[in-house]
Amino acid sequence: MAKKTAAKKAAKGKAKIAAGIPGDCLSFSRAGRIVQECSNGPHDIDDTLEEVGLITENQRLVFRECVFNKVFEHGCKISREDIPNAADNTLREVRDTIAETAA
Repeated sequence: MAKKTAAKKAAKGKAKIAAGIPGDCLSFSRAGRIVQECSNGPHDIDDTLEEVGLITENQRLVFRECVFNKVFEHGCKISREDIPNAADNTLREVRDTIAETAA
C-alpha cells in the first residue's frame, strides 16, 4: 500500500510541474541574478529602480523586457505585467515577484 501512495505522490508532483505552478520555476538566487543582470548590477538588493539608474519610464520598460526575456530563457513563463517596474520598486520586490510568479 505504501508503494501505491508513493507512486500517487510522484504522479501529482509531475502534474504540478507540467501544469506550470507559479513559484516552482525560478529559485530566489536565479531570480536575483536576473534582476542584477538586467539592472547592470551589482547593486544593493534594497535599492529602487530609480536609485540604480533606471530613471525614465523607457529605461524601466527595457529593464522589464530584459527580465521577461531572461525568465523565458530559463524555461519559465511570466506575464510582463507581473514584473514590477515603477521607479520606487526595489530590486528585492522585483526578485521576489519573479521568483514567486514564474511558472
